[in-house]
Amino acid sequence: NLKEYTKVIGDVFCEVQPIKGLKYKTTFGIGCNDDTYRKDLPEYQIGTQDFNQKDYVEQRASKESSFSWDNTLNYDWRLNDNTFNFLVGMQARRTGGSSLYAQKSALTFNDCEHAWISNATNIETGQVIVTGAPVDRDNLLSYFGRINYNYKEKYILNLTDKASCGLFQTQHEAAVALHPCRCSFENNYYYGDSIF
Repeated sequence: NLKEYTKVIGDVFCEVQPIKGLKYKTTFGIGCNDDTYRKDLPEYQIGTQDFNQKDYVEQRASKESSFSWDNTLNYDWRLNDNTFNFLVGMQARRTGGSSLYAQKSALTFNDCEHAWISNATNIETGQVIVTGAPVDRDNLLSYFGRINYNYKEKYILNLTDKASCGLFQTQHEAAVALHPCRCSFENNYYYGDSIF
């Protein structure tokens, strides 16, 4: 059997702060996979249950590519004892590819080096197998936002909203969380409670 696999992944990002408290970050990533496989199986008979009556060759190839793109805008603002954090962003992701498989018998050469479909001579109907199909796609586009409010580290309010659109479905999520807490520190141990 001969198998070759190549995978390339990488990403780049940029972060800028145009004004105090405001940060913009963008990240772009790509991925590529390439997989090939060849196999030859000669005629043999080891026993009554272990045998192969026809020599054949298998050949398979698949490739897949993907990309992702993320953008966020984050702003921190403080007014006396009130601290605000605003976040908005988007994410895009796409994956696709294809695969091909072939099998043919009556080999001209019986070794892995010559395990190619072109080196098999059988052209009988039903003795040649060829299939191909696209790789399952994974497409996603989502937008999200979040607001965090903090008052003297005593009261924390979190508002979150997210909308996603995929290949087969659309989703919308929203959440509100209030965290009043009472905390104390003693001898490096933490004591406190949270109410959700």
